[in-house]
Amino acid sequence: MANLDPQNVRLTLEVGAGVISVMGVLFVVAERLISKRGLDQRTIQFLALLMFAPLIFVLAMEKILDGSAAAALIGAVAGFLIADLRQPAPAPPPEPAYIPEHDQYSGQ
Repeated sequence: MANLDPQNVRLTLEVGAGVISVMGVLFVVAERLISKRGLDQRTIQFLALLMFAPLIFVLAMEKILDGSAAAALIGAVAGFLIADLRQPAPAPPPEPAYIPEHDQYSGQ
């Protein structure tokens, strides 16, 4: 079994997290452009997860964030993702009722 240097393992994990983040964002945006759908609330939340989760991971691995700060940020991201999860999508506005102001056939 090869001797694994902790520095190389950490670097590999950090680069992998960055690649997953960038490729995930590119994939989601490309899928939305190809399918001609816009960015809805859930997609934006998913994109935020793809960007912030690896960022928090890398900052924690580099010891820039201590354990409690990383846990607080993970909790904030989780709260953002599940916020208004139970709220239904907004309904489209109702169509206005047709009220004729002048009836051309009755002469009024």
